[in-house]
Amino acid sequence: MDPAVEQRLRSAYAAFVAGDVDAAVAGIHPDAELVNPPDAIETGTRHGREELRATFRRLHDEFEFESLDVLEMFEGPSGVVVVSHWVGRGRRSGAPLEAMLTHVFELNDGLVVTYRWFRSIAEGRAAAGL
Repeated sequence: MDPAVEQRLRSAYAAFVAGDVDAAVAGIHPDAELVNPPDAIETGTRHGREELRATFRRLHDEFEFESLDVLEMFEGPSGVVVVSHWVGRGRRSGAPLEAMLTHVFELNDGLVVTYRWFRSIAEGRAAAGL
């Protein structure tokens, strides 16, 4: 994997958990797609960097993120796979949040053009062509 791509993605995760949504979406193509699975809080596809920015802001409105650890990052024929561990809590409920998520990023000219996420590593690997 290109070390610059890896560093850019790791920086975006760090920015997200720190609440810096603008920095988190800096490497997103203006016309990118975010594809949420059917069981997500907000299902369906979001189009464009601005919709992704708004989605990230809503997540921060709903949840307080304590940590986000990138456990694995590797490249497949159809995208970069990131396996991550998230810890936080609901802002209103105080309910704990802990999740393992797998993201698949398709890139073009160094920018994310498609961002899909999955609840299992197997789903993410399959989506990346592995």
